[in-house]
Amino acid sequence: TTTDTCVGAACVGTGSLCDDGSGCTTDFCDKGSGKCSYTLVVCSDGNTCTSDSCDPVTGKCAFVPNTLPCVAPDKCSAAGLCDGKGTCKATGGSKCDDGNPCTADSCDSNTGACKNVAAGDGTACDDGVSCTADSVCTQGKCQSPTGCVGYSETFTCPPKASWIYDVPPPTPPGVLRTVVWAIDGVPATPAGTVEHQCTLNFNNGVNYCDALLGQPGMCQLPLGSATQPTAANFTKAGGLIPVLIFDTYYDVDTFVAGGDQPQVDVIDATTKVVLATQMLPVGAGDLKKWKEGYKLAFPEAAGKQVQVRFSLGQPPGTTGSQGNTGTGFFIDNLKFTALAGTENCSDGLDNDGNYKVDCADPACAAVAGCFESDCSDGVDGDKDGATDCSDSNCLADPACSGVTLLTDNFDCGDKAFSYYSSAPPITWAVDAPAAGMKLPSGVCCLNYNNGVNFDSGNNTANAGSAVGNFEVDATGKTTVRADFWAYFDTELGSGTTNFDRLYLSVSTDDFAGCATTTAVGNYTTQMCKTAGTFTAAVDATAAKTWQHVQIPLTGFGGKKFKLRIKFDTSDSVANTGAGPFVDDLRIVAQ
Repeated sequence: TTTDTCVGAACVGTGSLCDDGSGCTTDFCDKGSGKCSYTLVVCSDGNTCTSDSCDPVTGKCAFVPNTLPCVAPDKCSAAGLCDGKGTCKATGGSKCDDGNPCTADSCDSNTGACKNVAAGDGTACDDGVSCTADSVCTQGKCQSPTGCVGYSETFTCPPKASWIYDVPPPTPPGVLRTVVWAIDGVPATPAGTVEHQCTLNFNNGVNYCDALLGQPGMCQLPLGSATQPTAANFTKAGGLIPVLIFDTYYDVDTFVAGGDQPQVDVIDATTKVVLATQMLPVGAGDLKKWKEGYKLAFPEAAGKQVQVRFSLGQPPGTTGSQGNTGTGFFIDNLKFTALAGTENCSDGLDNDGNYKVDCADPACAAVAGCFESDCSDGVDGDKDGATDCSDSNCLADPACSGVTLLTDNFDCGDKAFSYYSSAPPITWAVDAPAAGMKLPSGVCCLNYNNGVNFDSGNNTANAGSAVGNFEVDATGKTTVRADFWAYFDTELGSGTTNFDRLYLSVSTDDFAGCATTTAVGNYTTQMCKTAGTFTAAVDATAAKTWQHVQIPLTGFGGKKFKLRIKFDTSDSVANTGAGPFVDDLRIVAQ
């Protein structure tokens, strides 16, 4: 009420009208507070196939049939759709269809329970990929044994196809190059399980040495490449992984790390950009024998038109080569095809394209042989790159009852380190490397370069450090070790030689008495070992490959310490590589 007044002994007033003007609300006045409230009228007929509304003028409800999705009226339909007349009709097929052409799907109409029975191996199926024609069911999956063949070549004499050969000019004072790529039958190679009478090969018919005049025993660098003449088209290969399958034989020198190492590039056929590079192994067991059916997976080529290019890799900055008395590099029976991306846990390939090989792939976690059975023998039993206590399989082993004091995967945006350089813009940074480099994990890593190389020019050496913005606390622990992955596209060296070197230092006194973060020096000056600091040099076992590094930090158990990673070129020679890279750093203690 309003205008309340006393009339005699009574209080009287004029009643308030609560009306919001809508026929779709119930209007109410609270006598205690004198406030109005308006409750919406709910129009619902309980039918999902009608759109319910209220007319604000008349206050009447309307129920208009619609064509919206609805819950299917039976227990086996995948979906329902209103028919515009107020009724829900089944549509969209069976809810029990698992999308796998290698299962027979059925539904119990009474309970709605699904049953998916696998078809027998060898049953013909359609994998949904337009460029495959022979797909069959294998262990419940529809796969093509031959995949999408993008290119194949058996190398006959005379050649059926002309490969694209790059022959560089001679290196002064060199003779005209006779070591070139060709498809022929000389020199002959030992027989494999099949004859290799005509091959794609790199030599001069005898060896792969083009002499440097006036320098006895020295050869021109064995440069030149052979590129696939027509592109392999994987644009219609769906989710299949391109795999290069070929026979290969090579008789090359191995006494210079990264020198004369057979190299396989995959390039974009349109832009000519290198998508990926893989180096063939050059251990004692790899030379002077045919490797038949050798496989290299190139997930970077998926969905693209690409070409393969063969060459012999060389260390950056080198101008001459010794030896070269072997017969060179041979290729035969090549096929570039896209195959189903299922990880084979023992073939040494990244079959499913997730950059994890064999037992390191989560898909192989339950496969026999993918476990580190002995956690104290110093052997990488499951060949996943992690030995003994650094292997996740050993975390619960009594010999590995340690704890991880520091973990840094160097993910993009990482700010755990501060960076110092004697020659900016060359410096340490956490970012994504060039296309084609596979990382142990993630997209980014710690690396030292200017985005291209680490050559400061002007015939000067350079050095730089990444210093942790943290203190590692190993109090209460007895032993400590550093564990990380390292990759080198640098001038390699070992022992006390003054080649490009990577150093890891830990210190309890802020590296007192050691070379500064940007000081250029040599092995002796950088190997700082004082009462408060320990330094280890990290030697590369091979060029352009990730290696697992474990460094015991002797004497640092029970202490708090800082960490520094330093790279020093020592000189101005051969600094045109991409630089050093570090990933997945751990400090582990017991």
